[in-house]
Amino acid sequence: MSSKDLSDYTAEDLLLRAAQFEHLAETARTPETRQSLEALATRLRTFARKLDHHRPWLLPGEPAPAAGYYELQNIFGARVGTCTQVGLGEPLPPAPRGFRWQKAEPILG
Repeated sequence: MSSKDLSDYTAEDLLLRAAQFEHLAETARTPETRQSLEALATRLRTFARKLDHHRPWLLPGEPAPAAGYYELQNIFGARVGTCTQVGLGEPLPPAPRGFRWQKAEPILG
């Protein structure tokens, strides 16, 4: 990993890195190295879970975690008035750079 802040990575990137560290731990020559690599992998997995939990929005092209309506937000998180229906696992539509999608709450009338 580079010197970027961990929050600059996606949860998927962190999970991939955790898997890489776990693989390195399997081939470590000393128990201390193995423990250190396993601990680092655990920390990355924990941080990835926190990122996913605190990130209610999705980027264009990401698979929808649930079927339903998604609304487009600008770079400040404000709604722009575009809404789309997406099925479970379908990729979210393209959007301008910096824009993101968030699951829309149903309007009950």
